[in-house]
Amino acid sequence: MDKVNISQLIGKTFYPIYKLNYYKVFDINNEGDKALPVGRLNIGQSFVMDSYLLPIEAQTKYGIKYAKRSNLYLTFYRGKDYFAIIYNPNVFSLKDLKQQGVQTIEEELRAQEEANKTPIDKIFDVLGAGGKVVKNLLIFGVIVVAVGYLAPKFQKK
Repeated sequence: MDKVNISQLIGKTFYPIYKLNYYKVFDINNEGDKALPVGRLNIGQSFVMDSYLLPIEAQTKYGIKYAKRSNLYLTFYRGKDYFAIIYNPNVFSLKDLKQQGVQTIEEELRAQEEANKTPIDKIFDVLGAGGKVVKNLLIFGVIVVAVGYLAPKFQKK
């Protein structure tokens, strides 16, 4: 799967295409990369991502000690228990995530560029490559007319 903005995955349902170990979030915070799996998600089992844990160096924050973790983890609830799996984009069904509206970073950028286009830009896009030439010629023509109109006004008399 191409790179995605991890925050857009919150609330999405994940369908692993391989068996995956999962860990208690408590263990990951206290033991970091040394935490042992407490279970395994099988193919066909799903989970809804609640949040994520970024890689961090060992630290104490807000009076809580966190162990070093070098992986990005996706967190989810099973009943009242809070679990996490190591994020690897190649072990989930991209098709299922796409159906839920997930976009790659590249797709998000293209959509943003499209949203920022003026109506004139959209018209010229419809015209294709020829539209870009026409647009550039029109801009050049406007500049020539403006210079032709303004130049005499700036000449010394």
